[in-house]
Amino acid sequence: DASIFLVRDVTESMVKDWDEYMKNHSHRKDGKGCSADTRSMYLRALRSVLGEAQRRDIIRKIPKIDIPKGNRREDNFVSVADIIRLRDFTAPEEWSNEKKETTRKYIDMWLCLYMLNGCNTIDMAKMVWSDAFKYENELTFIRSKTNSDNRENGSTATIRIPIIPELAVMLDKYASPYCEGKRIFPFIIGDNAPTEAQVADRVHDFNARMRNALKDVCEVLRMRPITAQYARNSFTTTLTHHGISDVYIDQAVGHSAGNKVLRGYQGKFSPKKRYKFNTLLFIDPEDDE
Repeated sequence: DASIFLVRDVTESMVKDWDEYMKNHSHRKDGKGCSADTRSMYLRALRSVLGEAQRRDIIRKIPKIDIPKGNRREDNFVSVADIIRLRDFTAPEEWSNEKKETTRKYIDMWLCLYMLNGCNTIDMAKMVWSDAFKYENELTFIRSKTNSDNRENGSTATIRIPIIPELAVMLDKYASPYCEGKRIFPFIIGDNAPTEAQVADRVHDFNARMRNALKDVCEVLRMRPITAQYARNSFTTTLTHHGISDVYIDQAVGHSAGNKVLRGYQGKFSPKKRYKFNTLLFIDPEDDE
């Protein structure tokens, strides 16, 4: 049957044709094609499937997939003023003690994502102690999202996170005891999750619980509901509004240098500089105006 394809049959041109089809055809009543956000969702799902196939050695290389940029992501960040309100949140008296404790935990986890250079939850879940903690007072990790690309081009970049005072408080409260190579936040994945699929399921469940907890908090604070994904945009937006170089921001969040040739020749920022920049995360840039 010509309509049946194997994973290895998926090519860059096939993906482009599918994206073009979604853009121009739809089962919607208004006849309009799929929005950039919808196409992005489907293409990211395809990329995840192909990534898993590559990890299992079913395919050697993932075809290039251009993800459309939607409009909603532009506003998917939290201002520093609202981040401070989250940090200082006091639960209503009528909430049960259990709900208060759970809510506090997920607020703190969101704040950790924000301070961990806006990393994804799966990277926080997999993050392990390294000697950078002893010698530079930093945490390190390699983005899960870029692992497949990194294996191909040898450009694996270690992301370095300075431990600012606010992050140190969270580590004291939630992190495992320091032991090189051990997970820093083991409770996110827990035990008995030997496969990547099981790890992904645990992280998905953790994000869902975080989303539900934050929804109630945002309702009390009269904020738009936020999710774990907002932490990344909030990190980049805050430092951008403080006027920090986008070269540093790209390095901090693990963006590829892409065609920015000069960036390939620029050295890493020093631990002192990284610390100085990240201490701005709880300083409202609006106060300078």
